[in-house]
Amino acid sequence: MPGGHVPNKLRTFVTLVVLIGILSAGAYYGWRGLGGGAVLGLGGDTADDRPEVCTTPEETVRTRGTRVSVYNAGAASGTATRVMDALTRRGFREGVLADAPEGIEVRGVVLWVADREAARTKLVRRQFRFARVVERRNRLGPGINVLVGGFRSLAENSPRRITVELPEQCEAA
Repeated sequence: MPGGHVPNKLRTFVTLVVLIGILSAGAYYGWRGLGGGAVLGLGGDTADDRPEVCTTPEETVRTRGTRVSVYNAGAASGTATRVMDALTRRGFREGVLADAPEGIEVRGVVLWVADREAARTKLVRRQFRFARVVERRNRLGPGINVLVGGFRSLAENSPRRITVELPEQCEAA
């Protein structure tokens, strides 16, 4: 080795060892980062090892974001118009205003809704003293369908917004 010259075979061997070391370290830390150690029972964080954090989200709905369609279903002429006027004064968005199809008559007030537990359903329901809520896929118009068979006035001090709790959501910390 005169003059500081390193033989090619030795240089190749040292380069190979260094590259294998770098590759091994990258593979090890990458595997641990993906949770691979836990898969083989070698430890490491998994969803089972971490505590679960649960929250109960809330949803607030307002009258101004809720559409109602009102149908006269056996009440005196003009009753549906009075109901729609009262609801829009409270901020509800106007949908359809019409007579209910022939053969549909109700007593009092009936709400046809997609989901009886929805926040919007609860908000509209609280506008009336007595209203029956019926889940129905095929409704007559957009939004909450209000069928009026008898009506005097809206409930006093009804809320213009409500906040309801949604189902609990859990995730690993």
